[in-house]
Amino acid sequence: MVLALHPAAKAAAIAALNVGLAHVKVAKGALLDSFSAFVAAYQANETLPQTGKFHDELVEYIDDLPLAEFVVEQLRRDISESDQISFDQDSPTQSLCDLPGFEDIPLVASRLIDAFVTLPWRYSLTLELSNRVFPEKLFESGTLSIGQTGRLTWPDLLFGEQYPLDHDNPKIKSRLSRSGFGLLLGPPSWKQDRPCYQHDDIGYIGIYGRGNVVDRAERRLESFLGLGIAMRLLTHEYQYQNSKSDFHWIVHICNDDQREFYTKLDLDEEISEVLRHINSFKFDSNYPEDSRVPWLLSVIHRMDSIIRSDRSNILLLSSKWFFDSFKGKDQTLHYIRLMTTLEILLGEHADTSKASLGEILGNRLAYLIGKNHKDRSDILSDFKKIYNTRSHILHHGKHKLKGQERTYIAKLRTFCQRAIEEEVRLILA
Repeated sequence: MVLALHPAAKAAAIAALNVGLAHVKVAKGALLDSFSAFVAAYQANETLPQTGKFHDELVEYIDDLPLAEFVVEQLRRDISESDQISFDQDSPTQSLCDLPGFEDIPLVASRLIDAFVTLPWRYSLTLELSNRVFPEKLFESGTLSIGQTGRLTWPDLLFGEQYPLDHDNPKIKSRLSRSGFGLLLGPPSWKQDRPCYQHDDIGYIGIYGRGNVVDRAERRLESFLGLGIAMRLLTHEYQYQNSKSDFHWIVHICNDDQREFYTKLDLDEEISEVLRHINSFKFDSNYPEDSRVPWLLSVIHRMDSIIRSDRSNILLLSSKWFFDSFKGKDQTLHYIRLMTTLEILLGEHADTSKASLGEILGNRLAYLIGKNHKDRSDILSDFKKIYNTRSHILHHGKHKLKGQERTYIAKLRTFCQRAIEEEVRLILA
């Protein structure tokens, strides 16, 4: 699969890039000046279609300014992987064309566009989780699917061969080290006592990440975790930790059936912070031991079906916001994110000409999760108070919850959990 870029558009992009690259600067021998590179590539980006299907595909693969982003990241990658170029603290700022391998600017421009039209590229992103999140017994039958692009697995020797943590180029291999400079002590290997979450995608990832592919992977991770907490596959309990666990995406680029180590990216810190406090569901001591893994597997299989469903977009978006409600320590943000979770689930096609949004949401919530008349009446009463506090936060700048308002967070979280569970049941039905 390659981009269907018209020959005239390709020639125009090369010509524009040829002009711009002459002004690109490099500091300290190997550090690309991102601003000058972006300016150089901006005019080339303008030669591409700015609307239509082709443009939309490029934005999905890369970002809002696809060619500009690609050129900057690809130049950075080419410089970092060259065995003729090295970092030098005392080296003065120089032009890109002064670097070995970049002397012929027209050739560099042509090479970049030739690489660009081979997009999208295929990637596998792997995230090592804490061993508290899923028990090893869960994987006795192998990998567990999480929708069409995700899966859970427990690394073994074969996994290490399929997803190698090695590379012939020492500069690429050095990306496994935390600082990005130098090699790890001893051969790198997957931890054998941790489950992994994996996400497959197509597009473009720079060596330092970001862009739509990584953003998409993290959003889907958040939706999965939020849905898992709501469906009681997982629990979130704050616990003090002497040292913080670091979470990273290990990215492999896929060619046919072969995977080659590409780069290592830090997971978003807010997601990492929540992950540090997520554990597997805690069973009651009386729950039969031999029924625990089958129950967990049944939840994962239901989640897989939900994520694959073409009716799950709203549910997965609300699950992402439910996950967001565990981020940080600001209670008003927790509150608004929980309210947003419900508004996404319940606010679609809300006609506020005859009733307020609060009344509509309250009635929909009561009839979605209420078990009987009294239960629905209690939900309506509680939700009215909760919604009033929400309005004070959004419309009057209320920045701190006081007294009874703090108790609304637990009630609101329960409402979100029950609403997500009920929506899952309706979709599966």
